[in-house]
Amino acid sequence: MTEGTDARSTGVPVARPVSVLIGINVLLGVAYVASLFLVERPDSGYIQLWDGWIYSAATILPVLLLVLSARRPGGHRIAWLLIAGGLAATAIADLLYTYHDQNLGSFPVPGLSDVAYLSAYPFWWGGIIVLAMRQRPHPMRSSLLDGTITGLTVGAVTVALWLPPLLERASADREVALALAFAVCDVILVVLAITALMPPGGRPAPAAVAVVIASTSFALGDILYLNIVTTGEYEPGSQIEALYVFAVIAYGIAAWLRPTSRARARRAGPGLSRVAASAALVSVGLLTAATLWSLPMLAVWMGTAALGLALLRVLWTVHELQRINEGYEQARTDDLTGLGNRRGFLERVEALVEGGSTIAVLMVDLDGFKEVNDSLGHPAGDRLLVEVADRFRSATPEGWELARLGGDEFGLVAIAVESDAVHTARAVRGSLEDPIELEGIPVRVSASIGVSVARPTQRSRRDLLRTADVAMYEAKRTGKGVVPYRPELDPRGRERLALVDDLCRALDGGLLGDGFRLVYQPILRADDLAVASVEALLRWEHPRRGAIAPDDFLPIARRAGLVPQITRMVVRAAVADLAPMWAAGATVGLNINIGADDLVDESFAGHVLDVLREHGASPERITLELTEDELASDQQRARRTLERLRRVGVRVAIDDFGIGYSSLAQLLAMPIDQLKIDRSLVQAVETDPRAEAIVRSAVELGRTLALDVVAEGVESAVALESVRAAGVHHLQGFHLELPNALDRLAGTIARRSPHAPRYQADRRRVPAPHR
Repeated sequence: MTEGTDARSTGVPVARPVSVLIGINVLLGVAYVASLFLVERPDSGYIQLWDGWIYSAATILPVLLLVLSARRPGGHRIAWLLIAGGLAATAIADLLYTYHDQNLGSFPVPGLSDVAYLSAYPFWWGGIIVLAMRQRPHPMRSSLLDGTITGLTVGAVTVALWLPPLLERASADREVALALAFAVCDVILVVLAITALMPPGGRPAPAAVAVVIASTSFALGDILYLNIVTTGEYEPGSQIEALYVFAVIAYGIAAWLRPTSRARARRAGPGLSRVAASAALVSVGLLTAATLWSLPMLAVWMGTAALGLALLRVLWTVHELQRINEGYEQARTDDLTGLGNRRGFLERVEALVEGGSTIAVLMVDLDGFKEVNDSLGHPAGDRLLVEVADRFRSATPEGWELARLGGDEFGLVAIAVESDAVHTARAVRGSLEDPIELEGIPVRVSASIGVSVARPTQRSRRDLLRTADVAMYEAKRTGKGVVPYRPELDPRGRERLALVDDLCRALDGGLLGDGFRLVYQPILRADDLAVASVEALLRWEHPRRGAIAPDDFLPIARRAGLVPQITRMVVRAAVADLAPMWAAGATVGLNINIGADDLVDESFAGHVLDVLREHGASPERITLELTEDELASDQQRARRTLERLRRVGVRVAIDDFGIGYSSLAQLLAMPIDQLKIDRSLVQAVETDPRAEAIVRSAVELGRTLALDVVAEGVESAVALESVRAAGVHHLQGFHLELPNALDRLAGTIARRSPHAPRYQADRRRVPAPHR
């Protein structure tokens, strides 16, 4: 347990004073409910101790809990404030009713307290809708439609079976009419809570369960109240008050439970939910019954409305399916060339490998492309890639699938034997024999192509792609143009294959484990050397080989297509590690490295935002780092991903600035917030005045473009003074701070930042095998 925080099984850190408030609230509620059964009430139904002080405290404390939760950083502020507003309205209504009943006699119906009770429902409805939008922003429209269809159908059946005798009583008894209004509002509340907050698959979030339970408890209480007033007279202090007290306390506790589910729900399709579809069928049956028997017109109209909305829902489903199909194609298409992209290519290779045929893969890398970029600029490089793609497309035989994998790398795959694959490779390479004219200049580029063929059951997709890569690099090294893979080209191939298999096993499940762990290197403010943020760094302790450096396993992971899986694992684990610090008031930021494959993955931004919502973390805390080369691989798709993240506050940093693909126009075209000067330049300032000049130029560039500038690799006092004198904003390096394990990070932050909130990591938040 930590000082100042309580890491509960619900996954949301709770301050100890709040834990005490929750405990007091529960005890007061239990005591009051027990009094309803054990303490005899007088004729007035009112005992000041129980029905005054204890009842009021038990129902007002949840309002305070909701308001406190709304004030937490990254919390569901508007949702909890709306629900708190509804509870405040009921508390005011209780006070009005009690005062009037005990001092002025019987209360008029309807009275001010009834208006206050009814006014609570719009607050609760709104709070549930906002909470659902924070949890699942995209399916909200379908959820609300499904909920409305279900609610109308339930209402229609209720009206048909129950309303006629009630209306007779309600027309002569205002209290019955009012009780009926409460019951109708409760039905809407429960249906809305279930359809909006319960995921279509998987485990619901604890907060959602608590809200549904609270709403259902209110509904049960009001249905029992309706039954009482239609058959007799309601007496204050009756045992149904237990349901109301339980509901109010459940709302208050909900605000301090985890607002999203940790279990990954099955992805819901756009179709009509089973509940809504069943409701639509019931509406058809109800309307059919209306042709045979006399039913209230209200029931008929509600059934008709439910059926009409079901038809609208079906039409919307068709539209969504069309949109999903278009999105599927776009997610597998390279924006620049119109060819398939890496994602689609890998899926195609996987499908062919599983088909059990002889598969051939060609990996193509352009020779001379970098020189064109450096000489003529990035726009000319783009035009060159488009022309090369057109020529490759014309030279590709039928049956082969051509894709741009990123940058100047292309891939081809087909069911083919080696001789056909080599023939295709030579035809593709031959399409570049004629020069390409760019800005009036004839430009010649060539290609190095590696060929790999896998016979049925011989190799996996990863093996096939890796061996094609090995052959391609051999073609580039020797200048042979086209090289088929041979085992002697890759003397360490078995070792690398084994390492890839170990990586896959270690990544299985998407959580840290099997030797993976995170350490955090502080990034300090240059002016006072306080900790501004930390960079999450992945370490791998192999069970047999010991510690493997990131520079050794990350390139292998990149070639095997495992980087997106690693990135998602790091994002989830790092945010989970720092979320308790943020909840305790720490302002430290979190830097996470991502790759080119993440940028072209249409679901990556959604994954990051889902993780932040799950832990109640503010997007402004996060900075995503990527290199210049990674940013250049597919700029249009990368821009879309980064802009979606930046719209909600996530920051973007260019890592290793100054040594990669350098196009200053790229800094204007891309949504960038931070430049991290490469460590080689920072370390060179000690001995090379030119390096110091480059650092100063980078700082001036950052100042002009309003970018934060970080000096990486500060490993000596001389380098520290030089980069501080140059005007960098932040510093990072072994001379300042080594990477910290999570349990030491809080101490480092406190030592560097004396006023930081006290915090220690509670390792029980995450099961031990995953750390």
